[in-house]
Amino acid sequence: MGLPTAKDLTRRSFLKGSAITAAAAAAMGTLGACSSGTQTASTGETSSDVSVAEDNISNQVSFLHAPARIPDDEIVDTVDADIVVVGAGIGGLYAALGGVEAGGKVIVLEKGTVSRTGGSDIAAFGSSVQKDLGIDLDIQEMLRRYYKHVDFNVNQELISRWAYGSGELIDKTLQILKPAGVGAEIRLWPYPEGWNPADELCEIWPVAHSFAPIGEFADNSKFIIEPMTEYLIDEGVEFRYSTPGVQLVQEADGNVTGVIAETSDGYVRFNASKGVLLATGDMGGNPEMMAYYYDEAMAGLCASNNAYTSYMEAENVPDFVLNSGDGHQMALWAGGVMQGQPFSSMAVATWNLCSPFMHVNANGDRFHNEDSQEGLWPRDILKQPGGVAWIIYDSKWADDVERVTEWGMWGANPDDGSNPDYSADTIEELATLIDVPAENLKRSVETRNQAASSGVDTRFAMKGEHITTIDAPPFCASKLGMYYSCATSGVRVSPDSEVLDAKSQPIVGLYAVGNVVGEKFGDAYYPFFSGMANGLAMTTGYFGAQHAMARK
Repeated sequence: MGLPTAKDLTRRSFLKGSAITAAAAAAMGTLGACSSGTQTASTGETSSDVSVAEDNISNQVSFLHAPARIPDDEIVDTVDADIVVVGAGIGGLYAALGGVEAGGKVIVLEKGTVSRTGGSDIAAFGSSVQKDLGIDLDIQEMLRRYYKHVDFNVNQELISRWAYGSGELIDKTLQILKPAGVGAEIRLWPYPEGWNPADELCEIWPVAHSFAPIGEFADNSKFIIEPMTEYLIDEGVEFRYSTPGVQLVQEADGNVTGVIAETSDGYVRFNASKGVLLATGDMGGNPEMMAYYYDEAMAGLCASNNAYTSYMEAENVPDFVLNSGDGHQMALWAGGVMQGQPFSSMAVATWNLCSPFMHVNANGDRFHNEDSQEGLWPRDILKQPGGVAWIIYDSKWADDVERVTEWGMWGANPDDGSNPDYSADTIEELATLIDVPAENLKRSVETRNQAASSGVDTRFAMKGEHITTIDAPPFCASKLGMYYSCATSGVRVSPDSEVLDAKSQPIVGLYAVGNVVGEKFGDAYYPFFSGMANGLAMTTGYFGAQHAMARK
């Protein structure tokens, strides 16, 4: 069957069609989670009804069904290794590093033609770079703050492994990259005078290590990926590009002992005596998976504006989808389970001025606290009528920027309001230009100005000193754009990155890395610890491979 659209295939619509309430759906962490014959609390339906509905859902979703086993007579070659890594992004490279440092024979399979550059900074604690700058964050305190931030809805021990092991890996990375002339800087440092993350609506802490000069954000990851790949090759790691892993080799006892990959000559079986590490990236390029696990608005944004390959050089971007959830699917077919709700994503808003300028929706109404960070805006925007929002300001924007001293993700915000999408001499004219009700926009401006005067925002509790007025024409508006970067949810794993089955037991020989791993970020990736996605890719890969190599 063809892939359904997000509108057609949301899990919520499946459940609604099966007469199961949203409350019952939320209770299902994995397929078949309820015991047969018990009563559901919210609807009075029996769990056998739920099971039938879930079966109906799975029958309509192709990725939940493992493909037929590739027969032996279609295998054209067999290669032996200790560690086989599927995917050559940052997580895959650090998995290879962990394996080769432990003395293993390591093979990396990648369906693209190069190691993938993606993401930007790497979050870590206690690196030599931080120590040299006098940054001394208490990891215990930081972890407690983070757990509260995500409502404790993460794999806490996995996060702890990252926090305590990340600084060591940053320093190891700096030693490896030193011959290539690559160093690191810390974002968000030094703090502006009087600024403290703990006092802000959105806490952002100085843990992001940038391996590119601060002005070269878009090219950041290539400063790591390219020289790290060369280093690993020199250390004996074998890279096989244009070689996607397609099916795990699993024994009768459930242990994973290898992976079958597709090559131009046919299927090749790669035996892995110690472990297979799935480092294939996110599932954002798979419409069926996105529609199943994410709400319709987020799945739609991903389908229309997926930026997964945006950091790659144009000549290296393939004409096929890289982030198709290959690792997630192979893990599920082997008996692994996906995390429960919420499913997190990394979606980013684009704008021409920093917060805290006023935001309004298509009705001309404010809809959130504009002190919130750009990483959270898409979630709020997508809930608005038509998924549309505007940033509204006036001619004194430059003075306002100076006054509020916005401290954005990458430092004091340099954004320029001199080129708005629309400008007008009156609020009524501006409302007509952006197609919002004039009376509503006028009311939003008036109440905003009153809040600035009183220092109290009774609607959204903005800091009084951050509330900008809108009273000096011309008045300006720019549309808040959005793009989808990646899906940051995945399968459940142990603290050592082992994929867990439905009984929370490790599947021997199978590991997940980076964005194949779930339970990391709560309901949205937001820069509480900027660069944490890459940081976790680094630690889950490296420590997962080390654990695999230590297996008896």
